[in-house]
Amino acid sequence: MSIILRSGKGSALTYDELDGNLEQFYISSSLSSNNRVLSLFTSGGEDQITFRPDDTLQTITDIGNTTTNSITALSFIKSGSTSSDVLLGDGTTTPISGLGGGVTKVGTPVDGQITVWTGDGTVEGTTELLFNSASSTLTIAGAGVDDTVTILVAGGDGISISDGSGTVSTTYSVLANSYIKSGSTSNDILLGDGTTSPLSSITGSLVYSTGSIDGSTQSVFGGNITNGGLSTIAGGASNSILGSQSFIGAGKANQVTGSNAAILAGSGSIAKGDRSAILAGQRHTIDAGGLDAAIVAGNGNYIGFLGSSILSGDNITAARKYTAHATSVYVTGSTAELAADYGGVLQLARRETTPQLSGDYEGMIINSGSAARSDLYFYSGTNDGWVKITV
Repeated sequence: MSIILRSGKGSALTYDELDGNLEQFYISSSLSSNNRVLSLFTSGGEDQITFRPDDTLQTITDIGNTTTNSITALSFIKSGSTSSDVLLGDGTTTPISGLGGGVTKVGTPVDGQITVWTGDGTVEGTTELLFNSASSTLTIAGAGVDDTVTILVAGGDGISISDGSGTVSTTYSVLANSYIKSGSTSNDILLGDGTTSPLSSITGSLVYSTGSIDGSTQSVFGGNITNGGLSTIAGGASNSILGSQSFIGAGKANQVTGSNAAILAGSGSIAKGDRSAILAGQRHTIDAGGLDAAIVAGNGNYIGFLGSSILSGDNITAARKYTAHATSVYVTGSTAELAADYGGVLQLARRETTPQLSGDYEGMIINSGSAARSDLYFYSGTNDGWVKITV
């Protein structure tokens, strides 16, 4: 039965004519008993489209062999081809060996060699670069025993070399900008067995020697160690200088870490503040905050403020910056001296304003007022404040 067109008939189609046209394309479908084959039928009972999938391949017949969609599959197999062939864009194949190009070896390869490029498309093994997988050893050999091997690490902070046990051994000298022992500080020295010891523990006499450590000159003599640029230890024992342009005159177990600082004598004192000085005594400390500070004498005194000083006394802790401290101040002088000699005189400079204090400042005395009209005031504490001293 052929399809009846309205243009050919010249009038509207009847219901039977329309049904007949539809039956030319599809009238019924069926699924086989094993649910494996789907068939579509026309009025003539002939298969229009049949789908016959099996376990490894899906086959579609009678609908052509072209599609505009992507095809995804576990594999694509070209009939008559093997694993030695590659599939080309036009559906044909060609042997892999016929593709050309690739990499060509130069020379005879040796087990363990790492290959390097020798040109466009050619590589060769080098006997100067060997890897032993059994011992996990990478060997980099030079042309002679005195050759230098350089390892560059791009984009990194450095290179770590270890044999897995934390030990690196060599029979040659090791040159570096600095040597740093993990967990140590500038107050330690590195010993021959890899351990460290505090600088303060060094006693006795050592053989004088000089060398370069971290760009500065180190001197060791009589147990004294100078590791600061342009610094000097004149005498004593077990003293050390780490700051630049600093000085220790004598004494024992003193340490200067500040720059332009000095300890003249005494023992067990530390000058950390730049431009600080300790003249005598023992167990004094001028901390890093004690810039331009000084301790004249006494024992166990401490300064951590800018421009402070301790004249004498024991176990004094500086209370504020730009302040002189002492256990006792005695002004000497003879009553027979002329006034112009200023003997036995303690003078307070006049202030024109009274300081507003908050804290433990009890006991302060000031000379306050205008020219030729000043008075003495005593600070009795935060409750009463400044009290005028009536003479």
